[in-house]
Amino acid sequence: MGLLFCFACTDASKNSAPIPADAVGNQAEFIPGEALQHYLQLHQGNGLPEVSEDFIVEVQDLLDATTLGGNLANRATRSLIEMAEEHRTAALLGLLEQRLTPVPIQQLAYSWLRDAGLESMLPRLTLRLKYEKDHWAVVAIAHTLLKYGNGSGLQALINILDDNSGRPEIEAARSYAATILGELPHSQNEAGGENFAANWQHLLEINQLWQKQRRLSSDDEDPTQCSAELLAEYWRMIARFASQPLRPVDDARFVLSRQRGFVIPLLLQAARDPNRYIREHALQTLAWIAIPIGHWCWRHEVDFVAELVPILASGKSRTRALEALGAAGISSASEVLWSWVQNGNREERSAACDAMLRCCLDPAWAVRLQNFLLATPPPRLSSEGEASLYALWFELEPDLEAEYPPRLSDNLPQSEWDRRLRWTEMRNLSVGRQD
Repeated sequence: MGLLFCFACTDASKNSAPIPADAVGNQAEFIPGEALQHYLQLHQGNGLPEVSEDFIVEVQDLLDATTLGGNLANRATRSLIEMAEEHRTAALLGLLEQRLTPVPIQQLAYSWLRDAGLESMLPRLTLRLKYEKDHWAVVAIAHTLLKYGNGSGLQALINILDDNSGRPEIEAARSYAATILGELPHSQNEAGGENFAANWQHLLEINQLWQKQRRLSSDDEDPTQCSAELLAEYWRMIARFASQPLRPVDDARFVLSRQRGFVIPLLLQAARDPNRYIREHALQTLAWIAIPIGHWCWRHEVDFVAELVPILASGKSRTRALEALGAAGISSASEVLWSWVQNGNREERSAACDAMLRCCLDPAWAVRLQNFLLATPPPRLSSEGEASLYALWFELEPDLEAEYPPRLSDNLPQSEWDRRLRWTEMRNLSVGRQD
């Protein structure tokens, strides 16, 4: 029970055949797996404990006392050290999640979490990247996350180090950030250096690897298991998907899309929940993770396409599942997607077209695209869907763009073209294009 068996959610679908679009009714419902409540109950004894407001105030007073010097500071420090680690960690996070906690106390709390926190704090600590305004504190968050193999704060480090405004608060943060560059793990081509320029290039490369693969180094062990305590916190975060107010949902998507790959099987489980909101938010979070899914599944021999195909049986979740399939950048999804390009309703066709652009890498598809797009009568596609297929066709056969100009609606917004340009650029990061 203490370990996450990452492939437990794949066993039932390994031998599943793809479900053709014309064999599924639009209102069909996929028979779900275990519900979210099952996992919450399974892990209810793990994770961080709930702590009272009085206890949080007590920890704040002790932090304040550590700055006063003398015996009082020593006693306060000793009291903090002797606390149960899980209660102290929960109280420190509680302090940071309150609006009115003074900045000096916040910085002390971040320092304690960095030096004496627990791995189970990672989800809630990652969320602080969304709300923290103090630049020094942002560096402290990034530093702590790095200690646990999470690179979600790397871009914040880059932004702070690249800020030459000279403001005192920025300079303090930049000074702190510079001191931790030497702690970055080795990447594929770089190992850091003895000067800032070398460390800066190393930071950029590490961040690129994290964004692409959710790893910090090419020899990263990339564990398939996480502790029972961290697993419990991930399920608590997923439980926010059931919220009617959107802020808890957005927070959960923010956090889960910035974790290592072992959240992918959890999200696949959540995508089978009877609750439609949980299913759709889980699928949308997978779409936000995007390209790293393909790399993680390739390394661990998980068939992501086979996992999502049964979910396509649910008319209510189908569009989100198509989006997640495309976002992962797995070329083997092309045949499944193509069936929905041809046979889905307008919304499903559009999502499938977009997904094809994001994941189809095989040049052999160019002929099928040409025959489809130039057919008489023309296919019934939205302007957005048609734009995606033309963009894909010309990506697979660039020389044909001048010969076959797209027959697109003049009303297609520039923002939609820009989105497809970004998707086209991201294709180079997909698992099918590894060096």
